[in-house]
Amino acid sequence: MESLTIQMVVAFIFGVVFVITLLLLAIKFPRPTDFQYNVFRIVLSLAAAGVGAMIPGFINIEVNPTVGFLIRAGGALAIFVIVFFFNPASLVKKNPGGDESEPSIFLSQFMDKLDPNLQDAFALAAMQARRDQENVVATHHLFAAFMRLQPGQLSSLLRQIPSEALPLPIDNETKLDRSILKEPLTFSACVTESLTKLSSTVGRSQKLSSEDVFIDIASYGNGESVRHLRTHGVSQEIIEGLVKQLGWRVVQRST
Repeated sequence: MESLTIQMVVAFIFGVVFVITLLLLAIKFPRPTDFQYNVFRIVLSLAAAGVGAMIPGFINIEVNPTVGFLIRAGGALAIFVIVFFFNPASLVKKNPGGDESEPSIFLSQFMDKLDPNLQDAFALAAMQARRDQENVVATHHLFAAFMRLQPGQLSSLLRQIPSEALPLPIDNETKLDRSILKEPLTFSACVTESLTKLSSTVGRSQKLSSEDVFIDIASYGNGESVRHLRTHGVSQEIIEGLVKQLGWRVVQRST
């Protein structure tokens, strides 16, 4: 009896440690790869079973010709079965942040419409997303790239925006490599929409600048980075006022 109690306590401690570890990993890897996701799923199932080890359990598997396998379980085994087979995390993985409009695109199709500074910003943002092991190049990656590169005239506008409303610059450990732009990249809905709509309005000899893209996303985007701007009082009207004050003429998106 004492040996069984020790085993249950060890299993419980194992479960608690791994649940905490998985919580930390979930924060570090908010968009795991398929391999990472499957590993997390299996370990989470085992950890949940360990936490429930104090409850005795049983498992019974039946084969029904109509519905296939029927699994009946109790105690820790029931917890494992529920977590592993019900698998609610798959719903989050398929639809992170409630946004399904994150297509993979080749940035090369827009390359002739982007000025060199904007190309560098997209390359740096993609390199940072890869370093963060994230599958999506998000708005905060692009904004952080702008903060580090301070391209063109955009630095004048960025200085007018409260620093707490913007992400920290990408640090120098992330190297800028334009070759990444030849790969299929997945962008957040805000970045994809801005790039698509702005590029459709520029002429053959005109190039999109970092100023064009930042102002467009800051004005019309609805992602987390834009909501962060709004939280700190940077509204679309504020952005438009700053652009007017600086005397800029920027590319307007198509409707």
